[in-house]
Amino acid sequence: MKPSEHRRMADVEERHWWYRALRRRVVSDLAADGLRDGDPVLDAGCGTGGTWRALSRRWPALDYTGLDPAEEALSAARAAGAPRLVRAGLDDAPPVAGQRAIICLDTLYYAADEAAALARLRGALRPGGCLLLNLPAFDCARGRHDEAVGVTRRYRRPRVAELLRGAGFAVERCEYWNAALFPVALAWRAATRSSGGEARSDLAMPPAPLNAALAGWLDLERRLGRLLPPPFGLSVYALARA
Repeated sequence: MKPSEHRRMADVEERHWWYRALRRRVVSDLAADGLRDGDPVLDAGCGTGGTWRALSRRWPALDYTGLDPAEEALSAARAAGAPRLVRAGLDDAPPVAGQRAIICLDTLYYAADEAAALARLRGALRPGGCLLLNLPAFDCARGRHDEAVGVTRRYRRPRVAELLRGAGFAVERCEYWNAALFPVALAWRAATRSSGGEARSDLAMPPAPLNAALAGWLDLERRLGRLLPPPFGLSVYALARA
C-alpha cells in the first residue's frame, strides 16, 4: 500500500462508514464468541490502529498483538495506543501461539502463498479459537482503488471457504456483505478503471448525514444477512475455527 494511503486511512477510519460497519461486525462476532478482557488476540494486518481502537473500547484490558509490514502503519497504530506491535507480514510473521482469536482484515491478498499464510494463522490459534477474515470480492469490482491499496487478488465465497478448509479450519460462516452498493461500485470502478494519473483509493469522507446512513444500512444488512445472506457483495467475510 502506498504511504499516502496509510495517511488517508489514519485520517478517516474512525469515522468512515465502511470501517465502522466492518469493525462493528468484528466486535459483534467476538462478543458473541465470548471474548473477555485478558484474552490474547492477534490482529494480522493491523494497519493504522483502527481495529485496536474498536476492540479496546469494548475490552480495555485485551492482550492485543498487531502485525503489519509497513512502518507508516505501525507508527499510526502506536500513536493510537496499540500496546504490542510487530513489523511483519503474513509471509514472515513470527509464531505468536495460543491466540484466542485472530483478526485478518483485507490482508491475505498480500501474502505470496495464501494457503501457507492461513496454515500459519491456524497454528497460532489455541484449539477452538476463531479467525475473522475479510477480503475484497469479485474481479469485476477491480479498479484504481485496488492499484492504490495493493489489492492483488479478489475472491469468491467458495474460494475463501476452500482455502480455509484446506488450512484445517472449520468454517462456521462465509458470506458476502456490502451488497447494496455493489452496483454503484461496479459502475464507478468501470468508469475510472482506465483513467490516467495517480491511482487513489475510494477512501473519501462523504457528507456526515450520508456517512451515517451508509453505516446504519450496513449494520441493518449485517442483521438481515443472518437470515438471508446476500448472493453478492463487495467483500467476503468469514468466521472459521481451529
